[in-house]
Amino acid sequence: NQIREELNVDYLVDGSVREYQGQFRVTVQLIKVSDGSQIWSESFNRNIGDILFVQDEIASIVTNKLYLTIQSDDVLKRKVSPEAYNLYYKSRLALEYAEEESVELADSLIRKSIDLDSTYSPAWSHLAQIIYHQTFYFENLNRTEGISEGKYAAKKAFEIDSNNPDPLLRLALFEWESRDVFAALHFLEKANEIAPEDYRVLGIAGKFAIRINELKKAKKYLKKSIKVNPKASR
Repeated sequence: NQIREELNVDYLVDGSVREYQGQFRVTVQLIKVSDGSQIWSESFNRNIGDILFVQDEIASIVTNKLYLTIQSDDVLKRKVSPEAYNLYYKSRLALEYAEEESVELADSLIRKSIDLDSTYSPAWSHLAQIIYHQTFYFENLNRTEGISEGKYAAKKAFEIDSNNPDPLLRLALFEWESRDVFAALHFLEKANEIAPEDYRVLGIAGKFAIRINELKKAKKYLKKSIKVNPKASR
């Protein structure tokens, strides 16, 4: 639980490498942080001379196993179409690069995902995030259009799942760009009620509170954000 709180993760990948007479063995296990249970474990035996060539192979295998494990659990809990979830997952990966081409790919993938299954709240919230990138990072959408489309996607996400704090975070960012700081902080406060340990919400709420001279409120949010995730403040 301490690891879960400090790193804000549900799963942990742990591994070890052992060498013996020109051979090496890599053992990898996936652990569910909440109860410390082992989800799966696998060992890989290779010649020591191949060590540089098998890193990608092992990383790919582990990534796929991790993805399949988490995907099956998420699909089961949320009852989302597996095909739609797969597109959502790929869109999330594409957005990590934050380059214009990868953001355009992420946009295409998430729209296909929503076409397949429009009942998955994280997909709509992710679309709102992509629209924000398209509008304010790369200017592929004009400001008025981007804010309107982004708010629609975020509101749709929240309508589907009112326990998902991410749409409120997205709405807050679009309200900020609309120059309505009070509305932005309002959405962040609602998000904080749903997810009081979400360091993203806490950090942004703290910065927005500073802008409207709510210094006590800003101190409260920022102090908690640092406590939840010290690395995020660096």
